[in-house]
Amino acid sequence: PRRLRQHNGSLQGGARRTRGKRWQFRCIVTGFRTWREALQFEWAFKFHCRRCRSDAARCAALGQLMAKPRWTRNAPLACDVPVTVDWYPG
Repeated sequence: PRRLRQHNGSLQGGARRTRGKRWQFRCIVTGFRTWREALQFEWAFKFHCRRCRSDAARCAALGQLMAKPRWTRNAPLACDVPVTVDWYPG
């Protein structure tokens, strides 16, 4: 919730790229053991979604990423990280 408020401009901070739009949750990915694992997953997801223009394409990219043995070359094995995806209607 804090990051969403930063993206929407009600709190200071957040990435410059996300400002100027009204963001909402589509899904939340949880279960990372460390901050580094979360950042590795976030980078990999953004990399896979760089050409996605629709929610369906982003969902497909998330599915492809979750099927990989590792999200990045230096990431731990994906099967060792208890990641869950919670979807929100939208």
